[in-house]
Amino acid sequence: MRGSDPAAFAKVSGLRLMSPGTDLRPDAPAWREELATDWVKPVPLRASVEAYLAGADPENPLASPVLADLRGLPPVRMQACAEEALAIDNRAFVAALSAAGVPVGYEEVSGVPHAFHLLPGTVPAARDALRRLFA
Repeated sequence: MRGSDPAAFAKVSGLRLMSPGTDLRPDAPAWREELATDWVKPVPLRASVEAYLAGADPENPLASPVLADLRGLPPVRMQACAEEALAIDNRAFVAALSAAGVPVGYEEVSGVPHAFHLLPGTVPAARDALRRLFA
């Protein structure tokens, strides 16, 4: 990321991301209320993001990695709920990773809520998705 040392990632063999927030800017596509189909809605999520940022600039690549210089990152594999608004931003992040020459794999899983990976004991799709993500 801008201002960070790419050598810091030299020992990391890969990244696994699960429904990540990749664009915390208030005008990011995922924040558009009409696009929200998942149980995570933009209005309450916006309050969580503002608390997380604690006044930090959402344009900072450390807050919105879609804006970062992603060159030199290790291979990335990502999964998200196909119906969640964050999937919109995740697709843009996948495109940014690809444009930076980072090997990237992305899968959207249908019929599950945001952060479904946290429910492997009760959501069979979560167990299966985690197996694929970490295979």
